[in-house]
Amino acid sequence: YNLMYAQHGVNSSMNRRKANLKKKPRPGPETWKLRGAARPAHEVYDFDTRYVDVHIMAKEEANEKARRVKNIFSLCRGRFASTDEKEENGNSNEQKQLSSSFPPPQPHCRQYLSLLTQHGALQLHRKNYSSARKSFLEAIELEGPVHP
Repeated sequence: YNLMYAQHGVNSSMNRRKANLKKKPRPGPETWKLRGAARPAHEVYDFDTRYVDVHIMAKEEANEKARRVKNIFSLCRGRFASTDEKEENGNSNEQKQLSSSFPPPQPHCRQYLSLLTQHGALQLHRKNYSSARKSFLEAIELEGPVHP
């Protein structure tokens, strides 16, 4: 019988632990069995691969819509009053090269220009000069330098 064990008690593990550590090293983190919040998600949850994220679907739909929809104000700026590019004179050759191939939807563009000028005239009659100036400048910018 060893006196070291008797000194600290019969069931004492004071000197036994040192002896065990010398025989085999302490197990590393690859052998740990984690519990609670420390467990990785793939062990805790059974993932459903059929899940469809609504945010990703909304983003994809918005991208498809952005590809389909054309902003007439940016595409046809400066050509709102023009009828057909083929009917215009030789000066518009430069404008043809600068402008996009998208023709302005004519009855709607002309109606929008007339409504803008009417709005400016009404605001001018009401002596609301700042909003009249804004609508007139927008109409001039949309109409462009070359108009029929």
